[in-house]
Amino acid sequence: MEKKLTQQVVIPAFVTAIVIVLSLLLAAKQHYGSPTFRTSIETFLIFILPMLPIIYGYITRDKVGAVLMGVMPFLGLFSVILFGELDSSISAMRWLTRAIPFWLVLIIIAGLEGYFASKRKMSALFVAIGLYILWILWFLSGIH
Repeated sequence: MEKKLTQQVVIPAFVTAIVIVLSLLLAAKQHYGSPTFRTSIETFLIFILPMLPIIYGYITRDKVGAVLMGVMPFLGLFSVILFGELDSSISAMRWLTRAIPFWLVLIIIAGLEGYFASKRKMSALFVAIGLYILWILWFLSGIH
C-alpha cells in the first residue's frame, strides 16, 4: 500500500515541485540570467515535460500516477503563471479568459497521455504519442 501511494502521489508531486522551482527560477532570471540557461529550462518545460507521463505510465503501468504525472506539473506551472499575471490591470482579465481554456486543454491532453501509456499496449502507446504531438502543436499554436 505504501509503495503504491509513493508511486501514485509522491513521485508526481516531486516532479511538480521541480517544475515549479524551475519556472520560478526562470522568471527570476528573466532579466539578468544567462540566455543559454533560460533556453535549456524552456526546452525542458516545453518538450520533455509532456513526455514524462508517457514514460512514467509505460514503465509503472499505474493509471492514477500517470494521469497525476501529466496533470500536476502543468497545473503547477499554470498556477505560477496565473499568480504572476493576477496583479496586473484589467487587460490581465482578458488574458485570463483565453489562457484558462488553453491551459485546460494542455492539462487534459497530458493526463490522457499518461492514461493511455499506462495501458502498455502498442495501440494505446501510439495514442499516447499522438497526444504528445497534439500537445506540442496545441502549445505552439498559443505562441503569438
